[in-house]
Amino acid sequence: MNSGLESRAVTNHFRTFGLVLPALVGGTLAGCASSPDLTRPYEIRPLTSDGAPASRKEIVIERTGVRIVLEALGDEERSRWLSEVAAIPTDPLLTRAGDKDFVTFRLRVEASGPDAVNLESQAIRIWSPDGKISGAPLDYTRAYEILRPDIESAPDAADLRKFMKGLIDGPVHVASGRFREGLLVFPEPPAEMIEMILELSFVHVGTSTHQIKIPLIKVFDAEEEPHTPRT
Repeated sequence: MNSGLESRAVTNHFRTFGLVLPALVGGTLAGCASSPDLTRPYEIRPLTSDGAPASRKEIVIERTGVRIVLEALGDEERSRWLSEVAAIPTDPLLTRAGDKDFVTFRLRVEASGPDAVNLESQAIRIWSPDGKISGAPLDYTRAYEILRPDIESAPDAADLRKFMKGLIDGPVHVASGRFREGLLVFPEPPAEMIEMILELSFVHVGTSTHQIKIPLIKVFDAEEEPHTPRT
């Protein structure tokens, strides 16, 4: 399922990213003489096998014994998810992270076969298709820094515990027939990094190991700057 989206798109974008990006910034994306404003709001969607953004933000990838669901969330969607799942009425990433911005994904891992599924969340990366790593998802240490009221004080233990309940952090073990769902929160990639790849390395299912790469793209205001699939 979705194998074309994962394999062909990743291969093509890894090989051509250094050549494609100037075209996207200079005119293919905008279709106009002036360069597009890469700092305005956007959403992240999967890339289809023909290099165009998918119509939905959610993607489902299935391998033997495991089903992965990934969906990019905006700030409001992340805040609502944290409120409903982690009982956090106020999103600390909006109120306590200063001027730092983040990109967020809802990740659901299902053990669909007879074996348990194991993965290490800190081995997950977002990187540009030319190999420049953007970063790892938020972990306990970074969450601690965000939630503390000042540099000399510790965060409220209950607040930190609630916040971490909503995130996927550390080793993930999913028993057969069960699932684990949580948020992956990354530092926002550079503005010019329009395309990116989310990589889930070392997804272990029994004695098998899967490496899953999901090509993604920023989608800006479709009315102003429609994305033109590459030929």
